[in-house]
This record gives sequence, C-alpha cells and structure tokens, in this order.
Amino acid sequence: FYREEAERGRGVGFLLLGEDRWPLLCFAWAIVPALNAVLLWFVPYFPLVTEGTPMRYIDLLRRRRFWLLVLLMLAAGASEQAMSQWASAYAQAGLGLEKTMGDLLGPLMFAVCMGLSRVIFGSRATRDNVSRIMIGTLTACVAAYLLAALSPWPGLGLVGVALGGFSVGMLWPGTF
Repeated sequence: FYREEAERGRGVGFLLLGEDRWPLLCFAWAIVPALNAVLLWFVPYFPLVTEGTPMRYIDLLRRRRFWLLVLLMLAAGASEQAMSQWASAYAQAGLGLEKTMGDLLGPLMFAVCMGLSRVIFGSRATRDNVSRIMIGTLTACVAAYLLAALSPWPGLGLVGVALGGFSVGMLWPGTF
C-alpha cells in the first residue's frame, strides 16, 4: 500500500527516506512534543492568588459554576474530537477523495480554521466580551454540525467541517 502511495507522489516521507526507513519518520514526529516539553520549562507561571487566602478544593467542588464549566469543557472537547475525527472520513466518502487526500484535506481545514479562530478571538477576548464570544461560537458550532451533517452537497458539507473547526477553536480557551 505505501509503495503505491509513494509512487503516486503522496508519501513524501517515503520518497525522501525510503520505505525501509519509516522509523525515522516516527522519530522526526516525536521531536515536536519533546521540543514542546523542553520549551514548557521556560513558560512563566503566575500565582493564582495574589492577595487573600486561596480557595479550598471542597469549596470549589460545591460551586455550581465550577460544574457548569466542567460540563462546558467536556462538551467542547467532545465537539472538537468528534468533528476532527470525522473530517477525514467525510472528505473521503462525501467528496470522493482518495484516502491520503481525505486524510489531509478534512482535518487540515478543520485544524487551520481552529487555529485561526484562536488567533482572532484570543487576541480580542477580554473578561467583558468573552461571554458574547462563547455564545457566538457555540451557535456557530451547532450551525456547523447541522451544515456538515445535512448538506445536500459534499463541498458545502466540507465548509461545515471548516466552520466547525473555527467555532470550536474558542471553546477551550474561552472556558478558561
């Protein structure tokens, strides 16, 4: 299978390194999280409580708002995972793309739009407007799922996948 993909120009790593050196590709991708782990040591952390006494865990667990935020985080994660995992299969089945192109196009559109959303809203979100942003992105998320699931045209459904990435992009950071 991989030889066919490489011969068709779809397996760049296999073309560059050869099929017998696939462990090098795994190692190359393992460098990314390892580098992130090293860079994490240099991130400044600020104290959560600057004045007064910190809240006890039992007091936090008694607050309804805390459980609402936990539920929102679970829903945001489920929304993100469901659409990102489904995007590849949708691009293949709905658009008739080959597996490699479907694996790239669907999740890539989703991820790019999600990152774009985080850049746009992350730079504009304040304590005062984050609620409006969250309501807007939640509404857009529902619309994106409906568009992706119910669209009569596969291309429009793929737009729904991209809109889904854009809409879920602010749900995690907005909840924090």
